[in-house]
Amino acid sequence: MRARSLNNSNFNLGNVICCNQKPAVKSISSDDVTHEKLRRAVRAWAAGWRSKEAVAAEIVAACHDLGGEGFGFHENHSRNAQKIFRWIDGDSPRYRRYVTALAPYILDVLPLDFRAGLAEPDERLARVAVATKECAEAHRAVLLDAPGKEIEKEIMEGIESLVRLAPPDRWGAVMASAAVKFRKCF
Repeated sequence: MRARSLNNSNFNLGNVICCNQKPAVKSISSDDVTHEKLRRAVRAWAAGWRSKEAVAAEIVAACHDLGGEGFGFHENHSRNAQKIFRWIDGDSPRYRRYVTALAPYILDVLPLDFRAGLAEPDERLARVAVATKECAEAHRAVLLDAPGKEIEKEIMEGIESLVRLAPPDRWGAVMASAAVKFRKCF
């Protein structure tokens, strides 16, 4: 199927997003992500990854895989990158509509490190992402035989992040039960 260009003045979001496409992310809805947050996340991804062209290629592939139409993407990755980043960096209502339509596909391929920035800080997804990262850093410190102080620091950060997974009114209870468990270990 041939993609229609978004330069067409008859642009309709309904023509871009297929009604039977699978949801990109369960915990972060593309409706909840602001243009600015998406811009920061994609820019950070491009800066920390291979290139804007590689990021654009991932987004375009997700768009094709999930049935997105109407974006007018090309075989040339540089042209796609230019188009996608023009939309992301633009503030016009038209560019914002394009980014809104493209958001499910961006969320489908956005790496976890950048996805956490899209969630509100008090959301479950952000807390789980931080806990996973902190615990992984503790594992890494132990596996790489880091100095004792660094291992201790990473383990404490991991414990703190795990405690924060519980509702705030239960933090004291979690710490108290952990203290009892730790006493039995020594």
